[in-house]
Amino acid sequence: MTDNKPTDYAAIIRAANQTVPEPPEWLSAGKYVYSPEYGIGEVMALLGRRLIVKFVEEVKPTQFGDWEQALALGSIKPSNANLVSSTTFLEENNAAITTTAEQIQQIPQVVFQSF
Repeated sequence: MTDNKPTDYAAIIRAANQTVPEPPEWLSAGKYVYSPEYGIGEVMALLGRRLIVKFVEEVKPTQFGDWEQALALGSIKPSNANLVSSTTFLEENNAAITTTAEQIQQIPQVVFQSF
């Protein structure tokens, strides 16, 4: 798709001279956010005003044209979600099973250990 219009250099200069306010800390790359529409997602990038988020339930990353507007509308909120990998979950389960087995061995009556 080529556009036969001449390049608008004035628009490019205006865009370059715009100051973008500093985003909140929780909008930095790698942090998790919540959207009422999309659920939990990880911030992939913040490019000027454009916010790119990879939501768990979505195949493609979602882009918000203006992160300030998305915040004002409530489309994006901070999330305290701590998403972990399945290996972390397995390690925690194995540790819990080992602890339970040790507790069972401490029961003095062998008959009750089987319960």
